[in-house]
Amino acid sequence: MHAKTRVAAAAVAVGLSVAGPLAGMAHASTPKGHGLRTASAEGFTVSCDNGATDVTLTRGDSDSLWLSDGSHVVLTSITFTEDPFGSFTKTFGTKTGLSGSTVHCTASGTDPDTGNTVNVDVNGVFVPPSAV
Repeated sequence: MHAKTRVAAAAVAVGLSVAGPLAGMAHASTPKGHGLRTASAEGFTVSCDNGATDVTLTRGDSDSLWLSDGSHVVLTSITFTEDPFGSFTKTFGTKTGLSGSTVHCTASGTDPDTGNTVNVDVNGVFVPPSAV
């Protein structure tokens, strides 16, 4: 899998896995800043079990992302699959203090170098809003 595709897929996966509504909790604000990007801008189609259709990603291998509704999520697992190369799964373990609602997301896009379809499957947990 091409490096840029891996980074985009990872970001999508992270975002998808932790997105979802928190009953009775306010949503965090999606951060503003240089270097943030959306999965859709990277050519991925996103679908989450809470209805979110896009995620905002940070640079690097962060396991944190924001859903299109502003919810902040942390990934618990991500799986990348690119045919004919196979798949890779990473589990992030238990997130101390984050035992709230979970979310599952999938994303699909095309590797620009190979033309192969890349699928990302993520699971995550919501980050509660900070007390003001």
